[in-house]
Amino acid sequence: AYPGVVVEPQELSVHKQQALIARGDLDIGFQTLSEDQKTDDQYIALGTEELFLAVPSGHPLAVQTAGEGEPFASIDLSLFRYEPFVLMYRESTVRSLVDELFNQAGFAPHILFETANNSTIVYMVQSRQSCGIIPYHYIRNCPEGVTCFALSTHPTWQIVASYRKHSYLSDAAKEFIRLAGEYWGK
Repeated sequence: AYPGVVVEPQELSVHKQQALIARGDLDIGFQTLSEDQKTDDQYIALGTEELFLAVPSGHPLAVQTAGEGEPFASIDLSLFRYEPFVLMYRESTVRSLVDELFNQAGFAPHILFETANNSTIVYMVQSRQSCGIIPYHYIRNCPEGVTCFALSTHPTWQIVASYRKHSYLSDAAKEFIRLAGEYWGK
C-alpha cells in the first residue's frame, strides 16, 4: 500500500523503545506493559493478554487441569511456593507484574534463573526443570509436556503501539498500527 516507505524493525526492550521514542529516534514502538509503566508518549491499545502459570505435565497438581477444549482451569499460585521458577529478567516489563503475583500469593519464588526469552521458560517447563509465568501467546496451544493454568487473579497486561506525543503519524504508520491491531484481535 505504501511502496516508498521503508520499515526497519528493531528488537528492543520496552524501556529502550520508550527512550528512543522520547528522543525522536524511533517512530513507532510495539510494546507489552501495564498502565503504570507508560510514559508521556501516546499509546494506542491493540489488545490485552493474560498471564498464565505453566508447569511440567508430570507435576502432581497437573491433574487439576481442564479437559481438552475447555477453558483453562484456575489455580492458586501459593500451591507452588516450593517449586523452582524460571522468570523473565528483572528489567522486563512483565517481571514487575510477575513479582506482584508472588507478593500477593505470599511468597518469594525460588528462581532457578532469569531469561530474556519466554520461549526459554516454556523449554525449561517442558524439560521438567521449573515452573514459569508466561503470556498467553506462548501457551495458547499449550505445548507438549506443559500444563497451563489460569491464575486466580487473571492478571493481564496491555499490547500497545506507542509513538512520541505531539508527533506526526503518517498514513503509512497508521496503517501499520491498524494491521498490528488486527493481528492482536482488536
